[in-house]
Amino acid sequence: MREISLMGAGEYSALIGYQPMTQICGDVEIELSFSIPSVDPNPPVITSMSMPQRFLPGDVLAVELGVSDASAMLDVSISWKEGGSEIWNTLEVSEHIAETYSTSIPTSVTDNSIDLLVEVADESGNHIKYTAKNVSMKQIPVLFELGAQDKDIGYRSADDSIIISGILTDTSGDPLHSSGAVPLELIVDGRKVGMILDDYVISGSHEHDGKIRFDWHFNPVNLFSGPNETIEVSVQFDLGLYEPITCTFDMNSVYYESSPPHIELISPAPGDVILRGTPIDLEISDADPFTVEGFLDGEPIGAISSPWNVATDTWTDGEHELCVVAVDELTDQTEAVFSFTIDGTAPEIT
Repeated sequence: MREISLMGAGEYSALIGYQPMTQICGDVEIELSFSIPSVDPNPPVITSMSMPQRFLPGDVLAVELGVSDASAMLDVSISWKEGGSEIWNTLEVSEHIAETYSTSIPTSVTDNSIDLLVEVADESGNHIKYTAKNVSMKQIPVLFELGAQDKDIGYRSADDSIIISGILTDTSGDPLHSSGAVPLELIVDGRKVGMILDDYVISGSHEHDGKIRFDWHFNPVNLFSGPNETIEVSVQFDLGLYEPITCTFDMNSVYYESSPPHIELISPAPGDVILRGTPIDLEISDADPFTVEGFLDGEPIGAISSPWNVATDTWTDGEHELCVVAVDELTDQTEAVFSFTIDGTAPEIT
Protein backbone atom coordinates (compact mmCIF):
# COMPACT_ATOMS: atom_id res chain seq x y z
CA MET A 1 0.00 0.00 0.00
CA ARG A 2 1.37 3.43 -1.01
CA GLU A 3 -0.41 6.77 -0.64
CA ILE A 4 0.80 10.37 -1.10
CA SER A 5 -1.37 13.28 0.04
CA LEU A 6 -1.07 17.08 0.15
CA MET A 7 -1.43 18.31 3.73
CA GLY A 8 -1.09 22.06 3.06
CA ALA A 9 0.85 24.49 0.91
CA GLY A 10 3.91 22.51 -0.12
CA GLU A 11 3.46 20.02 2.72
CA TYR A 12 3.16 16.37 1.78
CA SER A 13 2.81 13.03 3.51
CA ALA A 14 3.48 9.53 2.20
CA LEU A 15 2.07 6.33 3.72
CA ILE A 16 3.66 2.99 2.95
CA GLY A 17 2.18 -0.24 4.28
CA TYR A 18 3.43 -3.79 3.88
CA GLN A 19 3.34 -7.18 5.57
CA PRO A 20 6.68 -8.93 6.21
CA MET A 21 6.97 -12.65 6.90
CA THR A 22 5.16 -13.58 10.11
CA GLN A 23 8.45 -14.87 11.54
CA ILE A 24 9.73 -11.25 11.48
CA CYS A 25 6.71 -9.19 12.52
CA GLY A 26 3.13 -8.32 11.59
CA ASP A 27 1.75 -5.42 9.54
CA VAL A 28 4.05 -2.42 9.12
CA GLU A 29 3.16 1.20 8.30
CA ILE A 30 5.70 3.93 7.51
CA GLU A 31 4.46 7.51 7.34
CA LEU A 32 6.70 10.28 5.96
CA SER A 33 6.00 14.03 6.20
CA PHE A 34 8.05 16.64 4.30
CA SER A 35 7.85 20.05 2.60
CA ILE A 36 8.60 20.94 -1.03
CA PRO A 37 10.31 23.30 -1.79
CA SER A 38 12.52 23.45 1.28
CA VAL A 39 16.15 23.75 2.25
CA ASP A 40 15.74 20.26 3.75
CA PRO A 41 12.97 18.32 1.94
CA ASN A 42 14.06 14.92 3.25
CA PRO A 43 12.57 13.27 6.34
CA PRO A 44 14.85 11.47 8.82
CA VAL A 45 15.95 7.92 8.06
CA ILE A 46 15.74 4.96 10.46
CA THR A 47 19.01 3.18 9.69
CA SER A 48 18.74 0.28 12.13
CA MET A 49 16.65 -1.21 14.89
CA SER A 50 17.40 -4.17 17.12
CA MET A 51 15.38 -5.90 19.83
CA PRO A 52 14.70 -9.50 20.91
CA GLN A 53 12.38 -11.46 18.62
CA ARG A 54 10.95 -13.39 21.57
CA PHE A 55 10.48 -12.77 25.27
CA LEU A 56 9.32 -14.34 28.48
CA PRO A 57 6.42 -12.37 29.99
CA GLY A 58 7.91 -10.11 32.63
CA ASP A 59 11.22 -9.66 30.79
CA VAL A 60 12.67 -6.21 30.13
CA LEU A 61 13.49 -5.91 26.42
CA ALA A 62 16.33 -3.69 25.23
CA VAL A 63 15.62 -1.64 22.07
CA GLU A 64 18.30 0.17 20.06
CA LEU A 65 17.52 2.57 17.22
CA GLY A 66 19.83 4.08 14.61
CA VAL A 67 18.72 7.36 12.95
CA SER A 68 20.31 9.76 10.47
CA ASP A 69 19.35 13.10 8.94
CA ALA A 70 21.00 15.97 7.09
CA SER A 71 20.03 18.40 9.83
CA ALA A 72 20.02 18.18 13.61
CA MET A 73 17.41 15.97 15.25
CA LEU A 74 14.60 17.59 17.15
CA ASP A 75 12.91 14.61 18.70
CA VAL A 76 13.05 10.82 18.88
CA SER A 77 10.21 9.01 20.61
CA ILE A 78 9.53 5.28 21.03
CA SER A 79 6.26 3.82 22.32
CA TRP A 80 4.96 0.29 22.78
CA LYS A 81 1.78 -1.57 23.59
CA GLU A 82 0.68 -5.12 24.16
CA GLY A 83 -0.73 -6.68 20.98
CA GLY A 84 -4.46 -6.01 20.77
CA SER A 85 -4.33 -3.02 23.11
CA GLU A 86 -5.27 0.49 21.95
CA ILE A 87 -3.10 2.36 24.45
CA TRP A 88 0.48 3.29 23.57
CA ASN A 89 3.04 3.57 26.37
CA THR A 90 5.75 6.17 25.82
CA LEU A 91 9.26 5.07 26.74
CA GLU A 92 12.19 7.10 28.02
CA VAL A 93 14.77 7.34 25.23
CA SER A 94 18.45 8.17 25.63
CA GLU A 95 21.13 8.91 23.02
CA HIS A 96 24.17 6.92 24.15
CA ILE A 97 26.26 7.56 20.99
CA ALA A 98 25.75 9.86 18.01
CA GLU A 99 22.53 9.05 16.13
CA THR A 100 21.97 5.88 18.18
CA TYR A 101 19.16 5.80 20.72
CA SER A 102 18.20 3.19 23.27
CA THR A 103 15.33 2.33 25.57
CA SER A 104 13.76 -0.71 27.24
CA ILE A 105 10.29 -2.25 27.30
CA PRO A 106 9.02 -3.57 30.66
CA THR A 107 6.69 -6.44 29.75
CA SER A 108 4.16 -7.91 32.17
CA VAL A 109 3.34 -11.54 32.92
CA THR A 110 0.15 -11.27 30.82
CA ASP A 111 1.80 -9.95 27.63
CA ASN A 112 1.81 -12.22 24.58
CA SER A 113 3.05 -9.86 21.85
CA ILE A 114 4.46 -6.36 21.46
CA ASP A 115 3.65 -3.59 18.96
CA LEU A 116 6.15 -0.77 18.43
CA LEU A 117 5.80 2.88 17.40
CA VAL A 118 8.83 5.01 16.48
CA GLU A 119 8.64 8.72 15.58
CA VAL A 120 11.57 10.89 14.55
CA ALA A 121 11.38 14.60 13.61
CA ASP A 122 14.12 16.94 12.42
CA GLU A 123 14.47 20.71 12.90
CA SER A 124 12.95 21.39 9.46
CA GLY A 125 9.67 19.82 10.49
CA ASN A 126 10.12 16.64 8.48
CA HIS A 127 9.33 13.41 10.28
CA ILE A 128 9.07 9.65 9.93
CA LYS A 129 6.60 7.48 11.80
CA TYR A 130 7.16 3.70 11.93
CA THR A 131 4.47 1.38 13.32
CA ALA A 132 4.88 -2.42 13.46
CA LYS A 133 2.77 -5.16 15.01
CA ASN A 134 4.13 -8.24 16.75
CA VAL A 135 7.76 -7.08 16.66
CA SER A 136 8.38 -9.43 19.57
CA MET A 137 6.29 -12.38 20.73
CA LYS A 138 5.94 -14.64 23.73
CA GLN A 139 8.50 -17.44 23.72
CA ILE A 140 7.25 -20.93 22.78
CA PRO A 141 8.49 -23.65 25.18
CA VAL A 142 10.00 -26.86 23.79
CA LEU A 143 11.23 -30.22 25.06
CA PHE A 144 14.81 -30.91 23.95
CA GLU A 145 17.02 -33.78 25.13
CA LEU A 146 20.09 -35.27 23.47
CA GLY A 147 22.80 -37.77 24.39
CA ALA A 148 25.22 -40.35 23.00
CA GLN A 149 24.72 -44.09 23.45
CA ASP A 150 28.46 -44.90 23.43
CA LYS A 151 30.85 -42.31 24.88
CA ASP A 152 34.16 -44.25 24.70
CA ILE A 153 35.89 -43.78 21.34
CA GLY A 154 39.00 -45.66 20.21
CA TYR A 155 41.61 -43.08 19.25
CA ARG A 156 42.80 -43.66 15.66
CA SER A 157 42.59 -42.08 12.21
CA ALA A 158 39.60 -43.90 10.77
CA ASP A 159 35.87 -43.56 10.30
CA ASP A 160 33.95 -44.08 13.52
CA SER A 161 30.39 -43.40 14.56
CA ILE A 162 28.08 -43.16 17.56
CA ILE A 163 24.31 -43.14 17.86
CA ILE A 164 22.93 -39.80 19.10
CA SER A 165 19.38 -39.99 20.42
CA GLY A 166 16.87 -37.73 22.12
CA ILE A 167 13.72 -35.68 21.50
CA LEU A 168 12.79 -32.26 20.10
CA THR A 169 9.08 -31.50 20.46
CA ASP A 170 6.58 -28.93 21.61
CA THR A 171 5.00 -29.37 25.03
CA SER A 172 2.35 -31.65 23.48
CA GLY A 173 5.03 -34.07 22.28
CA ASP A 174 4.63 -33.21 18.58
CA PRO A 175 7.53 -32.35 16.23
CA LEU A 176 8.11 -28.65 15.66
CA HIS A 177 7.18 -29.09 11.98
CA SER A 178 5.01 -31.77 10.41
CA SER A 179 7.62 -32.66 7.76
CA GLY A 180 10.56 -30.22 7.84
CA ALA A 181 13.60 -31.28 9.86
CA VAL A 182 15.52 -28.95 12.16
CA PRO A 183 19.34 -28.93 11.64
CA LEU A 184 21.27 -29.28 14.90
CA GLU A 185 24.96 -28.32 14.93
CA LEU A 186 27.44 -30.26 17.07
CA ILE A 187 29.99 -27.91 18.66
CA VAL A 188 33.30 -28.72 20.42
CA ASP A 189 35.30 -25.83 21.91
CA GLY A 190 33.39 -23.34 19.76
CA ARG A 191 34.09 -25.31 16.57
CA LYS A 192 31.39 -26.96 14.46
CA VAL A 193 32.28 -30.65 14.10
CA GLY A 194 29.07 -32.10 12.68
CA MET A 195 25.36 -31.68 12.10
CA ILE A 196 22.37 -33.95 12.65
CA LEU A 197 18.61 -33.59 12.06
CA ASP A 198 15.67 -34.10 14.42
CA ASP A 199 14.74 -37.33 12.61
CA TYR A 200 14.61 -40.94 13.79
CA VAL A 201 16.91 -42.65 11.27
CA ILE A 202 17.32 -46.42 11.22
CA SER A 203 17.94 -49.09 8.55
CA GLY A 204 17.94 -46.64 5.67
CA SER A 205 14.60 -45.08 6.59
CA HIS A 206 13.56 -42.21 8.82
CA GLU A 207 10.57 -41.00 10.80
CA HIS A 208 9.75 -37.44 11.78
CA ASP A 209 7.79 -37.76 15.01
CA GLY A 210 9.82 -35.68 17.48
CA LYS A 211 12.20 -38.51 18.40
CA ILE A 212 15.87 -38.28 17.41
CA ARG A 213 18.15 -41.14 16.42
CA PHE A 214 21.10 -40.26 14.24
CA ASP A 215 24.28 -42.16 13.31
CA TRP A 216 26.99 -39.51 13.54
CA HIS A 217 30.17 -40.41 11.62
CA PHE A 218 33.50 -38.75 12.42
CA ASN A 219 37.26 -39.29 12.52
CA PRO A 220 38.48 -39.46 16.16
CA VAL A 221 41.71 -37.57 15.40
CA ASN A 222 39.60 -34.56 14.34
CA LEU A 223 37.99 -34.44 17.80
CA PHE A 224 40.74 -35.60 20.17
CA SER A 225 44.46 -34.85 20.43
CA GLY A 226 45.17 -38.33 21.82
CA PRO A 227 43.84 -41.11 24.05
CA ASN A 228 42.65 -40.52 27.64
CA GLU A 229 40.96 -37.23 26.75
CA THR A 230 37.40 -36.05 27.45
CA ILE A 231 35.56 -33.51 25.31
CA GLU A 232 32.16 -31.88 25.71
CA VAL A 233 29.86 -31.81 22.69
CA SER A 234 27.23 -29.07 22.87
CA VAL A 235 24.12 -28.80 20.71
CA GLN A 236 22.33 -25.46 20.84
CA PHE A 237 18.72 -25.18 19.71
CA ASP A 238 17.96 -21.54 18.96
CA LEU A 239 15.25 -21.04 16.35
CA GLY A 240 12.68 -18.30 15.82
CA LEU A 241 10.21 -17.87 18.66
CA TYR A 242 11.07 -21.20 20.30
CA GLU A 243 12.74 -21.42 23.69
CA PRO A 244 16.54 -21.64 23.28
CA ILE A 245 18.03 -24.75 24.95
CA THR A 246 21.55 -26.21 24.91
CA CYS A 247 22.20 -29.93 25.48
CA THR A 248 25.66 -31.33 26.17
CA PHE A 249 27.22 -34.78 26.39
CA ASP A 250 30.77 -36.03 26.97
CA MET A 251 32.93 -38.24 24.75
CA ASN A 252 36.09 -40.01 25.93
CA SER A 253 39.08 -41.13 23.84
CA VAL A 254 40.56 -44.49 24.80
CA TYR A 255 43.41 -46.59 23.46
CA TYR A 256 42.18 -48.41 20.37
CA GLU A 257 42.42 -52.19 20.62
CA SER A 258 42.80 -53.50 17.10
CA SER A 259 41.27 -56.86 16.16
CA PRO A 260 41.46 -58.60 12.77
CA PRO A 261 38.39 -59.29 10.61
CA HIS A 262 36.22 -62.27 11.50
CA ILE A 263 35.48 -64.89 8.82
CA GLU A 264 32.86 -67.59 9.38
CA LEU A 265 31.57 -70.26 6.99
CA ILE A 266 27.78 -70.46 7.14
CA SER A 267 27.11 -73.13 4.50
CA PRO A 268 27.82 -75.71 3.22
CA ALA A 269 29.87 -77.47 5.89
CA PRO A 270 33.66 -77.79 5.35
CA GLY A 271 34.52 -80.88 3.30
CA ASP A 272 30.97 -81.33 1.95
CA VAL A 273 30.29 -82.76 -1.47
CA ILE A 274 28.13 -80.19 -3.25
CA LEU A 275 26.50 -79.65 -6.63
CA ARG A 276 28.11 -77.23 -9.05
CA GLY A 277 26.38 -73.83 -8.62
CA THR A 278 25.87 -74.19 -4.87
CA PRO A 279 26.95 -70.83 -3.38
CA ILE A 280 29.52 -70.73 -0.59
CA ASP A 281 27.88 -68.53 2.07
CA LEU A 282 30.32 -66.62 4.32
CA GLU A 283 29.90 -64.13 7.16
CA ILE A 284 32.71 -61.55 7.33
CA SER A 285 32.83 -58.61 9.77
CA ASP A 286 35.20 -56.09 11.35
CA ALA A 287 34.97 -52.91 13.42
CA ASP A 288 36.85 -51.02 10.69
CA PRO A 289 36.42 -50.87 6.90
CA PHE A 290 37.98 -53.89 5.20
CA THR A 291 38.48 -55.62 1.85
CA VAL A 292 38.15 -59.31 0.96
CA GLU A 293 39.95 -61.32 -1.74
CA GLY A 294 39.32 -64.93 -2.79
CA PHE A 295 41.63 -67.64 -4.15
CA LEU A 296 40.55 -70.97 -5.70
CA ASP A 297 43.20 -73.68 -5.66
CA GLY A 298 45.84 -70.96 -5.30
CA GLU A 299 44.59 -68.80 -8.18
CA PRO A 300 42.97 -65.40 -7.49
CA ILE A 301 39.25 -65.09 -8.21
CA GLY A 302 38.98 -61.38 -7.36
CA ALA A 303 37.29 -59.33 -4.68
CA ILE A 304 34.43 -60.69 -2.62
CA SER A 305 31.75 -58.24 -1.50
CA SER A 306 28.71 -58.27 0.75
CA PRO A 307 26.66 -60.45 1.22
CA TRP A 308 29.89 -62.49 1.06
CA ASN A 309 28.74 -65.31 -1.26
CA VAL A 310 31.16 -67.17 -3.56
CA ALA A 311 29.70 -68.68 -6.74
CA THR A 312 30.71 -72.24 -7.80
CA ASP A 313 29.08 -72.29 -11.26
CA THR A 314 32.45 -72.61 -13.04
CA TRP A 315 34.11 -75.05 -10.64
CA THR A 316 35.09 -78.40 -12.13
CA ASP A 317 34.29 -81.79 -10.62
CA GLY A 318 36.60 -82.85 -7.84
CA GLU A 319 38.09 -81.45 -4.65
CA HIS A 320 38.81 -77.70 -4.44
CA GLU A 321 40.38 -75.40 -1.87
CA LEU A 322 38.87 -71.93 -1.27
CA CYS A 323 41.09 -69.38 0.48
CA VAL A 324 39.51 -66.14 1.76
CA VAL A 325 41.69 -63.22 2.91
CA ALA A 326 40.20 -60.18 4.71
CA VAL A 327 42.34 -57.08 5.48
CA ASP A 328 41.08 -54.02 7.39
CA GLU A 329 42.35 -50.45 7.03
CA LEU A 330 44.78 -50.97 9.93
CA THR A 331 46.32 -53.87 7.93
CA ASP A 332 45.01 -56.48 10.38
CA GLN A 333 44.53 -59.65 8.31
CA THR A 334 42.54 -62.87 8.62
CA GLU A 335 42.95 -65.85 6.30
CA ALA A 336 40.55 -68.81 6.18
CA VAL A 337 40.77 -71.96 4.02
CA PHE A 338 37.86 -74.30 3.26
CA SER A 339 37.74 -77.50 1.15
CA PHE A 340 34.76 -78.73 -0.89
CA THR A 341 34.20 -81.45 -3.45
CA ILE A 342 32.18 -80.68 -6.56
CA ASP A 343 30.10 -83.52 -7.99
CA GLY A 344 28.42 -82.20 -11.10
CA THR A 345 28.16 -85.51 -13.03
CA ALA A 346 25.03 -87.65 -12.78
CA PRO A 347 25.49 -91.40 -12.03
CA GLU A 348 25.74 -93.84 -14.96
CA ILE A 349 23.75 -97.09 -15.05
CA THR A 350 25.35 -99.90 -17.06
